[in-house]
Amino acid sequence: MSYVTAFGCRATDVASFAAEANGYGKEAAIAAGATDVRVSQVVMGGERAGMINVAFDCPTITAAMEVSAAMNSDARVLDVLAKCEVQLVSRSLIRVIAERGTTSGAYSTGVMFASDPVDDATADSNLGDGWEHIQAGANGMRMGQSYSAGLALAPYFILTWTDDLDALAAASANSFGDPKVQANMVNSNTKMVGRMTSRTLG
Repeated sequence: MSYVTAFGCRATDVASFAAEANGYGKEAAIAAGATDVRVSQVVMGGERAGMINVAFDCPTITAAMEVSAAMNSDARVLDVLAKCEVQLVSRSLIRVIAERGTTSGAYSTGVMFASDPVDDATADSNLGDGWEHIQAGANGMRMGQSYSAGLALAPYFILTWTDDLDALAAASANSFGDPKVQANMVNSNTKMVGRMTSRTLG
């Protein structure tokens, strides 16, 4: 089990902020306890379009808190936030339930959904059933649950990373059309709430 701190923001100088986040920011976060850092920007996502998301992978909740504290007290990080006119929109903690493949790719999609709770083993098995199709158009896939995110109308999500969005769309259609995947969704009372499509920055 691992966690992700999702730092959602908007910035007037997106390029400079992304460069710093992928450079010094990533180094500082890893030194503070993070295992990886990714930066992306929502392109298609309703009112979230244009939002930048910095994701900090962390092994524990405590590590996530310490990474956040370290970043918030780092003089260089604070200087970059000011110079790029970064405005914090949200900060959330996500629990990673299951994953396949890698988190690399030029693009990512996020599907938000609501469902009845299922145990982690069942969730992992369900994700595996979907991955049988999704891997044809994606590099990786991750299921997460909002652990500390304020009011969450869709407490669960699936993120997928790809270099070809059209191939992913075709693979996704095949997955949703699979009777086994459909049965999994019915059994857990899963209802899709929304989707966002982002591009990786850096």
